[in-house]
Formats: sequence, structure tokens, C-alpha cells
Amino acid sequence: MKSWKRIVFVLLIATIPTFVNAQCDDDDLPSGSISASSIGCGGGSVTLTFSLSGDDDGLYDVRYRIGGSTFTLTNIRSGHTVNHNVTSSTAATLISVTSRDDDDDDGDDDVCTANINQTINIVTGSNPTLSSTTTPPSCNQTNGSITAQATGGRSPYQYSLNGGAFGNTATFNNLAAGTYSLRVRDANGCEDTESISLAGGSNPTLSSTTTPPSCNQTNGSITAQATGGRSPYQYSLN
Repeated sequence: MKSWKRIVFVLLIATIPTFVNAQCDDDDLPSGSISASSIGCGGGSVTLTFSLSGDDDGLYDVRYRIGGSTFTLTNIRSGHTVNHNVTSSTAATLISVTSRDDDDDDGDDDVCTANINQTINIVTGSNPTLSSTTTPPSCNQTNGSITAQATGGRSPYQYSLNGGAFGNTATFNNLAAGTYSLRVRDANGCEDTESISLAGGSNPTLSSTTTPPSCNQTNGSITAQATGGRSPYQYSLN
């Protein structure tokens, strides 16, 4: 009877280590997060970066989703990056992180999976649309103006004329006749450009009617009539 009890005791002890090694304690769970690079207007390549921790060996399996598709990466380290091309705004989700850590010197990996489910939004900017109204300068003057209007994209907008610094002012005054390059930049850094020609005022056309003076008198007159150009008109004699 005593011999039978000893045999059972030995068998129980032999099976306990295998049961314990299959467990993943909460303290052993890996952790992680996902981040994304900025993306240009209209889409392009976005870089996803995985920050991972909790595995003494430093190797992880990762499941993530972007644009409705799910991907798996195996045996990666923290800081691992992947690139995806996107053409519109989307979301990326870090679904889970798995570590395969062997800290028991028993040759078996302790497999621990943590459900992360962290989602980040990836926003692609759209270009704003630029339009303008103009006031042409008078002939040989610098009193023309350009006023910009922007729609779309993401406000607030900033404006630049002929490669100058961007600013919040949408109206540019004191302009002479010529061709100008007007640019708008929105809050996402997306731009639109418009080429604008300011035509100078045309020369007025002068005509006159006269009344001749009487003999040896100073009762003559000249009456001027102006057309074209831009009124009001001013006159000078001699």
C-alpha cells in the first residue's frame, strides 16, 4: 500500500512542470502600439511603426489591419516598420502582439498573446481650389489688386504672390500691369496655384471742339472730350 502511494506522488510531480509552462501570466503579457508617418496630399506611401515590449528575447509576432486587410508579421523587433500605399483616408489597427519567450531553460517557448486593438486614423489631404477677383491698374499706375478665395482642403488658408512668404492676407494691393503667380496653402500643407494677368488701363482718346476768338480778342475756347481709358478724366492745356 505504501509503495502504491509513492508511485502516484512521483507521477503527479512529474506532470506539474508541463502544466505550468503552458500558462501565460498577466505579468508576462507583451504590449505594443502602432504609429503612422504623415502622408502627402492625394495619398502616397505611409510608414507604420510598431513599438513593442515585454519579451526578454525581443522578438514578437504582430497582427495588424489597414484598409480592411489583415497582415501578420513574425519574429520582428520593436521599431519594425512596414510601408503601405494609400489613396484615401483610412485607419490602421494593431490587433495583437505575441511573444515567444523561454525563460525557464526547459527548451519550450512561453507563448503569450495580448489583444491590443489600438486604432489610428491615417488622413490624406485634398488640395484646395483657388480662385480670384482682380482690379486692373490704371494706365502706367500701380493701383491694381488681386483678391484670393480658397475652397476645399482644410482651413485656415494662407496665400502667397509671386513666391513671396505665405500669409493670412488674401488681398494684394498696389500692383502694376503684368502676370502674377498666386498660391494657396491649407492647414495640411496642400497647395493650389493660379496664374493671373493684370492688364493695364488703355490710353484714353481725346477729341475737342473749338470756338475761334474774335479779331484781336481773347474770347476763343477749346472744349475737350475724352473716351476710353478709365474715368474720371482730368485735362491740361499747354
